[in-house]
Amino acid sequence: MELGQLTNITTLSLYRNKLTGTLPPEIGQWANLVVKLFLQNNIFQGPLPTEIGLLTKLSALYMNYNDFTGPLPSEIGYLTNLIDFKANSNRLFGTVPTEIGYLRGLTTLYLFENKLTGPLPSEIGYLTNLIDFKANSNSLFGTLPTEIGYLRGLTSLYVQENQLTGPLPSEIGYLKNIIDFRANSNRLFGTVPTEIGFLTGLTVLVLWENQLTGALPTEIGNLKNMALFAASTNHFNGTLPSEIGFLTSLTLLHLFNNQLTGALPTEIGNLTSLNNFQIHSNMFTGAIPTEIGLMSSLSKFSLSETDIS
Repeated sequence: MELGQLTNITTLSLYRNKLTGTLPPEIGQWANLVVKLFLQNNIFQGPLPTEIGLLTKLSALYMNYNDFTGPLPSEIGYLTNLIDFKANSNRLFGTVPTEIGYLRGLTTLYLFENKLTGPLPSEIGYLTNLIDFKANSNSLFGTLPTEIGYLRGLTSLYVQENQLTGPLPSEIGYLKNIIDFRANSNRLFGTVPTEIGFLTGLTVLVLWENQLTGALPTEIGNLKNMALFAASTNHFNGTLPSEIGFLTSLTLLHLFNNQLTGALPTEIGNLTSLNNFQIHSNMFTGAIPTEIGLMSSLSKFSLSETDIS
């Protein structure tokens, strides 16, 4: 039986095999496919056929962990019933089509570990139901669009390991539900917006290996649920704010390879859950506060003697 004859199929699960070859254009004849199309964890190759856009009743498309190449077709925008779309871990290239903005029911969008280029389209802001967005490990460039602030249901945002530039938009402060935000290994510059302090549910904030400047905002002290804060290898200056002592859930704090100055605040003694504290390669002065002895969980503390004068 040919694929085109399977016109009454409702669910197709082909995942976790060793299937090869291309996805045939006849897939467009499966117009009644209404639940999920599972293609992940195979060895499918070639481009995603434009006929995928004919599957307008599709609620989930999993094509991750294959060897698909070529661009994401603009016809993906016809899949307006799509809730979960996972295309990660392929070799897709080209830009993220602006038509992605038509998928307003999406809750999960995985594009990570591909070769996608160009900017994140501003139309991403239409995906107001999005909860989990991962576009890391591509070659995306341009700025993080201000429209990201419309995604107020987001709990995780991964854009690390790209070539993004420009500042972190202040609109990031609208993401009140976000738990995990990773933007490391880009070319971001400018200061960390004070609006970061509105993200009171944040547990992970990773900003290392960028070109961020200025002082760490005192509003960082509002993030009392944060367990991991890594902002090393930037150009931060000024002092380590005393408000860091409010982050009593911290287990890891990495601020090494910056230009921080002044004395370490005595409030670091409040960080009794911290076990990994690395602040070497800065320009701190003064004595190490005795309150460091209160950090009972500390197992790794890195502060080069040449950083203390």
